[in-house]
Amino acid sequence: MTEKIGRPALRRTAMRVRLEERGIEMEELARYLELSIPQVYRIIGGRCVPRPAQARRLRELLGLSWEDIFLGE
Repeated sequence: MTEKIGRPALRRTAMRVRLEERGIEMEELARYLELSIPQVYRIIGGRCVPRPAQARRLRELLGLSWEDIFLGE
C-alpha cells in the first residue's frame, strides 16, 4: 500500500536504508546534491539515476557502491 501523507512511498533501496541509518532528511540531501526534493525522491526511489557529479556526492556521503547508486538496489 502506498503512503499518502505528504510524500511518495519509497522502495527500500540501499540508499534509502543508509539515509535512515544516518538520520539524513530529504531537504538536507536536496541541498547537498543541489536538486529539488522531487528529483531526490526519484533518485532515492530508483526511478531515475543521478548525474555523475551527484553520484559522486552520494557515494561520499553515504559510502555506497556505484552499483547501489546506479542500479537502485
